Amino acid sequence: MESWREIETRAEALHPGSGDDRRSDAGVLHGTAAWASPNGPLLCLRIDAHTPASPTDFFALSLARARADAIVTTGATLRAEPELRHEAGTGALARGLADWRSRVAERTAPPVSVVLTRSGELDADHALLADPARRVWIATGEDGARALAPRRLPAHVEVWTLAQPSLRAVVAGLRSERGLGTVVVEAGPSAARELYTPPVAVDELWLSLCGVEPAPDVVEHAPLPSLTELEHRLGPPRSGVDGDEPSGPWSFRRYRAARRAAPPSC
Repeated sequence: MESWREIETRAEALHPGSGDDRRSDAGVLHGTAAWASPNGPLLCLRIDAHTPASPTDFFALSLARARADAIVTTGATLRAEPELRHEAGTGALARGLADWRSRVAERTAPPVSVVLTRSGELDADHALLADPARRVWIATGEDGARALAPRRLPAHVEVWTLAQPSLRAVVAGLRSERGLGTVVVEAGPSAARELYTPPVAVDELWLSLCGVEPAPDVVEHAPLPSLTELEHRLGPPRSGVDGDEPSGPWSFRRYRAARRAAPPSC
Protein backbone atom coordinates (compact mmCIF):
# COMPACT_ATOMS: atom_id res chain seq x y z
CA MET A 1 0.00 0.00 0.00
CA GLU A 2 1.18 3.51 -0.77
CA SER A 3 1.11 5.63 2.36
CA TRP A 4 -0.60 9.00 2.43
CA ARG A 5 2.86 10.57 2.72
CA GLU A 6 3.97 8.84 -0.49
CA ILE A 7 0.79 10.11 -2.19
CA GLU A 8 1.56 13.62 -0.98
CA THR A 9 5.14 13.35 -2.30
CA ARG A 10 3.85 12.22 -5.71
CA ALA A 11 1.27 15.02 -5.73
CA GLU A 12 3.96 17.62 -5.04
CA ALA A 13 6.17 16.18 -7.78
CA LEU A 14 3.25 16.39 -10.21
CA HIS A 15 2.26 19.95 -9.23
CA PRO A 16 5.21 21.62 -7.48
CA GLY A 17 4.31 24.34 -5.02
CA SER A 18 0.62 23.39 -4.80
CA GLY A 19 0.57 22.06 -1.23
CA ASP A 20 -1.51 24.89 0.22
CA ASP A 21 -4.06 24.56 -2.57
CA ARG A 22 -4.34 20.81 -2.02
CA ARG A 23 -5.36 21.50 1.56
CA SER A 24 -8.08 23.99 0.65
CA ASP A 25 -11.24 23.97 -1.46
CA ALA A 26 -10.38 23.96 -5.16
CA GLY A 27 -13.63 25.47 -6.38
CA VAL A 28 -14.25 24.07 -9.87
CA LEU A 29 -11.40 21.77 -10.93
CA HIS A 30 -11.31 20.54 -14.53
CA GLY A 31 -8.93 17.74 -15.41
CA THR A 32 -8.32 16.58 -18.96
CA ALA A 33 -5.79 14.88 -21.21
CA ALA A 34 -5.26 16.50 -24.60
CA TRP A 35 -3.03 16.96 -27.61
CA ALA A 36 -2.10 20.45 -28.76
CA SER A 37 -2.71 20.38 -32.51
CA PRO A 38 -0.36 22.39 -34.77
CA ASN A 39 -3.19 24.78 -35.72
CA GLY A 40 -3.81 25.74 -32.09
CA PRO A 41 -6.86 24.13 -30.46
CA LEU A 42 -6.53 21.54 -27.72
CA LEU A 43 -8.02 18.21 -28.78
CA CYS A 44 -9.06 16.07 -25.83
CA LEU A 45 -8.28 12.36 -25.79
CA ARG A 46 -10.98 9.72 -25.51
CA ILE A 47 -10.15 7.23 -22.79
CA ASP A 48 -10.10 3.70 -24.20
CA ALA A 49 -7.70 0.86 -24.93
CA HIS A 50 -6.15 2.79 -27.85
CA THR A 51 -5.44 6.04 -26.00
CA PRO A 52 -1.71 6.81 -25.49
CA ALA A 53 -0.81 5.37 -22.09
CA SER A 54 0.21 7.66 -19.23
CA PRO A 55 0.38 6.35 -15.65
CA THR A 56 1.01 9.92 -14.49
CA ASP A 57 -2.22 11.12 -16.08
CA PHE A 58 -4.05 8.26 -14.36
CA PHE A 59 -2.54 9.36 -11.05
CA ALA A 60 -3.65 12.96 -11.72
CA LEU A 61 -7.21 11.79 -12.45
CA SER A 62 -7.24 9.65 -9.30
CA LEU A 63 -5.82 12.47 -7.15
CA ALA A 64 -8.49 14.89 -8.40
CA ARG A 65 -11.21 12.38 -7.51
CA ALA A 66 -9.69 11.89 -4.06
CA ARG A 67 -9.86 15.64 -3.49
CA ALA A 68 -13.47 16.06 -4.69
CA ASP A 69 -16.71 16.77 -2.89
CA ALA A 70 -18.53 16.18 -6.19
CA ILE A 71 -17.51 14.67 -9.52
CA VAL A 72 -19.51 15.96 -12.48
CA THR A 73 -19.87 14.06 -15.72
CA THR A 74 -22.43 13.83 -18.53
CA GLY A 75 -24.87 11.32 -19.90
CA ALA A 76 -22.74 11.11 -23.05
CA THR A 77 -19.74 10.04 -20.96
CA LEU A 78 -21.80 7.32 -19.23
CA ARG A 79 -22.99 5.99 -22.58
CA ALA A 80 -19.37 5.92 -23.85
CA GLU A 81 -17.98 4.34 -20.65
CA PRO A 82 -20.45 1.73 -19.34
CA GLU A 83 -18.07 0.65 -16.52
CA LEU A 84 -17.28 4.17 -15.24
CA ARG A 85 -17.40 4.26 -11.41
CA HIS A 86 -15.50 7.43 -10.39
CA GLU A 87 -13.04 5.37 -8.37
CA ALA A 88 -9.92 7.13 -7.11
CA GLY A 89 -7.24 4.72 -8.28
CA THR A 90 -7.09 0.96 -8.02
CA GLY A 91 -5.36 -1.48 -5.68
CA ALA A 92 -2.62 -0.02 -3.48
CA LEU A 93 -3.05 3.42 -5.04
CA ALA A 94 -6.75 3.45 -4.12
CA ARG A 95 -5.99 2.52 -0.51
CA GLY A 96 -3.30 5.19 -0.25
CA LEU A 97 -5.56 7.84 -1.77
CA ALA A 98 -8.36 6.94 0.64
CA ASP A 99 -5.96 7.57 3.55
CA TRP A 100 -4.70 10.78 1.87
CA ARG A 101 -8.30 11.97 1.42
CA SER A 102 -8.95 11.54 5.13
CA ARG A 103 -5.69 12.97 6.43
CA VAL A 104 -4.83 15.71 3.92
CA ALA A 105 -8.09 16.63 2.16
CA GLU A 106 -9.93 16.07 5.47
CA ARG A 107 -12.88 14.31 3.86
CA THR A 108 -14.35 11.02 4.99
CA ALA A 109 -17.50 10.47 2.92
CA PRO A 110 -17.08 9.58 -0.76
CA PRO A 111 -17.79 12.36 -3.27
CA VAL A 112 -21.23 12.63 -4.79
CA SER A 113 -21.40 11.73 -8.48
CA VAL A 114 -23.38 14.21 -10.57
CA VAL A 115 -24.57 13.32 -14.07
CA LEU A 116 -25.78 16.07 -16.41
CA THR A 117 -28.31 14.88 -18.99
CA ARG A 118 -30.75 17.05 -20.91
CA SER A 119 -32.51 14.10 -22.56
CA GLY A 120 -32.76 11.76 -19.56
CA GLU A 121 -31.47 8.94 -21.76
CA LEU A 122 -29.58 6.99 -19.12
CA ASP A 123 -29.25 3.27 -18.43
CA ALA A 124 -30.59 2.70 -14.91
CA ASP A 125 -28.26 -0.31 -14.65
CA HIS A 126 -25.09 1.67 -15.43
CA ALA A 127 -22.22 0.81 -13.08
CA LEU A 128 -22.08 4.35 -11.65
CA LEU A 129 -25.78 4.33 -10.76
CA ALA A 130 -25.83 0.79 -9.41
CA ASP A 131 -23.48 1.30 -6.44
CA PRO A 132 -25.64 1.89 -3.33
CA ALA A 133 -22.62 3.18 -1.39
CA ARG A 134 -22.29 6.20 -3.71
CA ARG A 135 -24.61 9.20 -3.74
CA VAL A 136 -25.68 10.06 -7.28
CA TRP A 137 -27.53 13.18 -8.43
CA ILE A 138 -28.87 13.36 -11.97
CA ALA A 139 -29.06 16.98 -13.10
CA THR A 140 -31.61 17.58 -15.83
CA GLY A 141 -34.49 19.78 -16.96
CA GLU A 142 -38.22 19.14 -16.86
CA ASP A 143 -38.18 17.14 -20.11
CA GLY A 144 -35.31 14.98 -18.86
CA ALA A 145 -37.05 14.42 -15.52
CA ARG A 146 -40.15 13.17 -17.35
CA ALA A 147 -38.01 10.81 -19.44
CA LEU A 148 -36.33 9.47 -16.30
CA ALA A 149 -39.55 8.88 -14.38
CA PRO A 150 -40.33 5.40 -15.80
CA ARG A 151 -36.72 4.16 -15.66
CA ARG A 152 -36.87 2.77 -12.10
CA LEU A 153 -33.69 4.41 -10.87
CA PRO A 154 -32.14 2.99 -7.68
CA ALA A 155 -33.40 4.55 -4.47
CA HIS A 156 -30.07 6.28 -3.71
CA VAL A 157 -30.17 8.20 -7.02
CA GLU A 158 -31.70 11.70 -6.80
CA VAL A 159 -33.11 13.57 -9.80
CA TRP A 160 -32.14 17.25 -9.53
CA THR A 161 -34.33 19.33 -11.83
CA LEU A 162 -32.87 22.61 -13.12
CA ALA A 163 -34.63 25.38 -15.03
CA GLN A 164 -31.80 25.53 -17.59
CA PRO A 165 -29.66 22.37 -17.41
CA SER A 166 -26.08 23.13 -18.43
CA LEU A 167 -22.65 22.33 -17.07
CA ARG A 168 -22.24 25.95 -15.94
CA ALA A 169 -25.56 25.82 -14.08
CA VAL A 170 -24.64 22.50 -12.44
CA VAL A 171 -21.26 23.62 -11.09
CA ALA A 172 -22.73 26.93 -9.92
CA GLY A 173 -25.57 25.12 -8.14
CA LEU A 174 -23.23 22.65 -6.48
CA ARG A 175 -21.09 25.48 -5.14
CA SER A 176 -23.72 28.06 -4.18
CA GLU A 177 -26.88 26.04 -3.46
CA ARG A 178 -25.45 22.77 -2.17
CA GLY A 179 -22.36 24.28 -0.53
CA LEU A 180 -19.75 21.91 -1.98
CA GLY A 181 -16.17 23.15 -1.87
CA THR A 182 -14.37 21.14 -4.56
CA VAL A 183 -16.25 20.23 -7.74
CA VAL A 184 -14.26 18.08 -10.18
CA VAL A 185 -15.42 18.16 -13.80
CA GLU A 186 -14.94 15.07 -15.97
CA ALA A 187 -16.73 15.95 -19.19
CA GLY A 188 -15.93 15.94 -22.87
CA PRO A 189 -15.01 19.17 -24.63
CA SER A 190 -18.48 19.69 -26.13
CA ALA A 191 -19.78 20.23 -22.59
CA ALA A 192 -16.66 21.51 -20.82
CA ARG A 193 -15.75 24.35 -23.19
CA GLU A 194 -18.73 26.43 -22.04
CA LEU A 195 -16.94 26.77 -18.69
CA TYR A 196 -14.15 28.71 -20.43
CA THR A 197 -16.47 31.30 -21.97
CA PRO A 198 -16.14 34.55 -19.97
CA PRO A 199 -16.86 34.80 -17.15
CA VAL A 200 -14.71 31.70 -16.80
CA ALA A 201 -16.23 29.14 -14.42
CA VAL A 202 -13.05 27.06 -13.93
CA ASP A 203 -10.88 27.79 -10.89
CA GLU A 204 -8.23 25.17 -11.51
CA LEU A 205 -7.20 23.20 -14.61
CA TRP A 206 -5.05 20.07 -14.53
CA LEU A 207 -3.92 19.60 -18.11
CA SER A 208 -2.05 16.48 -19.24
CA LEU A 209 -0.52 17.17 -22.66
CA CYS A 210 0.38 14.22 -24.86
CA GLY A 211 3.50 15.01 -26.90
CA VAL A 212 2.85 12.39 -29.58
CA GLU A 213 0.13 12.91 -32.18
CA PRO A 214 -2.59 10.37 -31.32
CA ALA A 215 -4.60 8.31 -33.78
CA PRO A 216 -7.62 10.20 -35.15
CA ASP A 217 -10.10 7.80 -33.54
CA VAL A 218 -9.00 8.67 -29.97
CA VAL A 219 -9.28 12.45 -30.42
CA GLU A 220 -12.42 14.42 -29.61
CA HIS A 221 -13.21 16.71 -32.52
CA ALA A 222 -14.86 19.48 -30.46
CA PRO A 223 -11.81 21.47 -29.28
CA LEU A 224 -11.07 23.28 -26.06
CA PRO A 225 -9.51 26.75 -26.29
CA SER A 226 -5.88 26.91 -27.41
CA LEU A 227 -3.05 27.10 -24.88
CA THR A 228 -2.72 30.82 -25.64
CA GLU A 229 -6.43 31.37 -24.95
CA LEU A 230 -6.26 29.34 -21.74
CA GLU A 231 -3.39 31.46 -20.46
CA HIS A 232 -5.33 34.60 -21.32
CA ARG A 233 -8.32 33.39 -19.30
CA LEU A 234 -6.60 31.57 -16.42
CA GLY A 235 -3.15 33.11 -16.33
CA PRO A 236 0.14 31.28 -16.96
CA PRO A 237 0.63 27.77 -15.55
CA ARG A 238 1.41 27.67 -11.84
CA SER A 239 3.57 24.63 -12.57
CA GLY A 240 4.67 22.44 -15.46
CA VAL A 241 6.43 19.08 -15.34
CA ASP A 242 7.68 17.12 -18.36
CA GLY A 243 8.07 13.37 -18.32
CA ASP A 244 8.56 10.28 -20.44
CA GLU A 245 5.57 7.93 -20.34
CA PRO A 246 5.12 4.52 -22.00
CA SER A 247 3.56 6.25 -25.01
CA GLY A 248 6.21 8.98 -25.30
CA PRO A 249 6.74 12.50 -23.92
CA TRP A 250 4.02 14.19 -21.88
CA SER A 251 3.72 17.50 -20.05
CA PHE A 252 1.62 18.08 -16.93
CA ARG A 253 0.48 21.64 -16.29
CA ARG A 254 -1.55 23.19 -13.50
CA TYR A 255 -3.43 26.45 -13.99
CA ARG A 256 -5.06 28.35 -11.16
CA ALA A 257 -7.31 31.37 -11.72
CA ALA A 258 -7.49 34.22 -9.21
CA ARG A 259 -9.52 33.05 -6.24
CA ARG A 260 -13.20 33.92 -6.15
CA ALA A 261 -15.44 34.19 -3.13
CA ALA A 262 -16.22 30.90 -1.39
CA PRO A 263 -19.80 29.64 -1.58
CA PRO A 264 -22.10 30.44 1.32
CA SER A 265 -22.43 27.65 3.85
CA CYS A 266 -25.68 25.68 3.93
